[in-house]
Amino acid sequence: MDARAASFSDYLKDLLASRATIAIIAVNLVAFAVLQAWPDLTSLFLLNPTPDAVTAQPWTLLTVFFSHELAVHLLLNMALFLFFGVKLEKVSGPLAAAMTYIVAGLLGSLAILATAPFLWDGELIPGASAAVFGTVAAFAMMRPNEIILRSKARVWPIALFAVNLALALSSPLTRVGAAGHAVGIAAGLACGYVIKRMVDGRSA
Repeated sequence: MDARAASFSDYLKDLLASRATIAIIAVNLVAFAVLQAWPDLTSLFLLNPTPDAVTAQPWTLLTVFFSHELAVHLLLNMALFLFFGVKLEKVSGPLAAAMTYIVAGLLGSLAILATAPFLWDGELIPGASAAVFGTVAAFAMMRPNEIILRSKARVWPIALFAVNLALALSSPLTRVGAAGHAVGIAAGLACGYVIKRMVDGRSA
């Protein structure tokens, strides 16, 4: 078995052992299928970042980062999450990986809520990007020099932040989401730092 095949075999084993990552991807896929089949439910899943709407439907602060309207958005987010979620779960465990996704996603939602009066264009907000970017950042904090997709892990949060900033500057429609993405990255770095301290403490 050559090195590439061995690496793929190791990744496949890690994937099959990644219960939290598989569960989160499954929930995203099911939510997408539900919204495609019953689009009238969109307002129950996506985020309307106004105080009245969030007060009436507070669960949307959570359901938004399990929900997508466009297949390409779902594919990009879940592909990135697949690579980094498996890696993060391997070094941190399923609970820490799941909590990182939730914390980054929730803080991203709150950032959108805070900036909506200045940036929101009135469209309901979908997507798991803040949670996924947080997962990427958490792993980068824990294993900065590990190579993923031909780049060191520490490069990925920087690249995601740069792309996020470029999109926000070039398109007003993306600015409210960009605020959530940036906070998701910051939250992921913080989660990664905390998890690393805990893991290092247990192994000391």
